[in-house]
Amino acid sequence: MLLLLFALSGDVEAHLFAKIEANRTISVELAYELTLDGAPPATGELAFTLLEMDGARIENLLVEQGQGRAPLRLDRSGAPKLETAVPVGPGTTFITFYYETVGTTIPILVPSFSPNEARPGTFTAELQIPEGFHLVESFPTGAKKLAGSRYELELPVLPAFIRLHIADRAPLLTFPQLVDGSVIVLFAGLAFVAMRRIRAPR
Repeated sequence: MLLLLFALSGDVEAHLFAKIEANRTISVELAYELTLDGAPPATGELAFTLLEMDGARIENLLVEQGQGRAPLRLDRSGAPKLETAVPVGPGTTFITFYYETVGTTIPILVPSFSPNEARPGTFTAELQIPEGFHLVESFPTGAKKLAGSRYELELPVLPAFIRLHIADRAPLLTFPQLVDGSVIVLFAGLAFVAMRRIRAPR
């Protein structure tokens, strides 16, 4: 098992690009910019963890650190929590992971240290779904539609996964829209009752 170095802290920015095919195959590119506070770990490596959820399984994991892509092994002894490690040095380190999975949940490799603060733009994701499909819901929520079949999600923290609900036709109402509509109807009903009481003869 790899040692998790939660005593470390620093700044992190991550950008994920995921292409979802109609057969639910997902190709992921996850780029990190990491700046550790103080000296790097004595091992010279930083641990990353990943949760395989909803039947998702990571395949063909590669890592790139400026010298081409290389295979990266995942320790599955603690499944569904998987671990790996990559070399880091002083200053800023750029790391890009490439991997594939199948399903509607995208597991995300996260570094085992505490970011100094939660701030907008810490994590951004660009999600490309198949042409003719629509993103019904996402978790975490907040995905915004871009041009074509692309969506963007921005978070102030690093998520452990992104879960998607996509369909081959647009929904009449999404859950947030249904909730908003219910609230509007409720307030309209209360206002109607209040007006009836005000106008009722005494």
